[in-house]
Amino acid sequence: MRSQKKLNPLAAWILLFESGWKSFELRFKNILKNLAYHQDLVDKEATAFNLVEATSYRRKVEEEIAKAEQERESSHLQAVLAWLCVEDILQENNLWRLGEKRLDGTCDWIFNIPQYQAWLKNVDRSPLLWLTGSRGSGKSVFCAHITQKVQKIEQRATLFYYCLHKGDISDKPSIFLQTLVMQITRIYPEFAALIWDTYVQNAQLASNDNLQKLLPDLISGAPQVRIILDGIDEYDVKDCKLILDMLFKLQKKSPVAILISRRDEGLISAKMRKKPRILLNVKQHTVQKGMSIFVASRLDQAIEDYDLNLSDEMKAAGRDELLQKSGGR
Repeated sequence: MRSQKKLNPLAAWILLFESGWKSFELRFKNILKNLAYHQDLVDKEATAFNLVEATSYRRKVEEEIAKAEQERESSHLQAVLAWLCVEDILQENNLWRLGEKRLDGTCDWIFNIPQYQAWLKNVDRSPLLWLTGSRGSGKSVFCAHITQKVQKIEQRATLFYYCLHKGDISDKPSIFLQTLVMQITRIYPEFAALIWDTYVQNAQLASNDNLQKLLPDLISGAPQVRIILDGIDEYDVKDCKLILDMLFKLQKKSPVAILISRRDEGLISAKMRKKPRILLNVKQHTVQKGMSIFVASRLDQAIEDYDLNLSDEMKAAGRDELLQKSGGR
């Protein structure tokens, strides 16, 4: 009987493994390679996911911060406007009304006057310009036109105030200061935080004393500021002096260009006669031409509104009489 030899189980498994490994080795290496590749992809994907998550989170946080800052700025602004306790709608409406009075082809000549150019360009650190003329020479319309023109210039804040003689305003200088502070705060809402921190939350009053301290700080924080004051002589002498003194003190503390219109008469003229001025002389050709255009337009409008049948001679006579009364001839 032929002898049978038994395989060593351990050797058999080794042989089996070695024989099978030869064919599987390349595939196994490829599997390891693929695992390494996919591990790298997973790491990169995780990193990319984390980056996207971080970017999204940061954007969300920035949006929340911006929204919170905007809400806080709006809250501060509303609180400051309430603290000032003044309505500037009358000033805005008056500016619009006077602007509507101006007819095309009138008033533009003033922008070429050397005194105006020097005032506009801040030839002096804090220039002051007087706009003077007799009653009815169009000072308020000129002031409105200048205000609207300068308001369109970037990087310049234009504050304006029309001394309205109508209505019972007991403390005109206070209203004047409150209006200027309100206007510059509307132009630069970021100023509201300063006013809130310094005055509102500390229960400080919007008094003349506080506002005269505050306004120079606000003006110094703005790029360029213009103040246009019209009709100062509509107020009594006491109020005129107080308001003018406020403006002159303001100029000493901060760089601000001021334009003031008033009639060419009285104490104000004598006191400030050395300051540059533009005289709206009704005999001046440019003013006379503007008044002629204005009178002719208003006369034609009245004829149309009342359905009047007037000859050319009657129209001319009416126009001449109106010009005569206005000083335009």
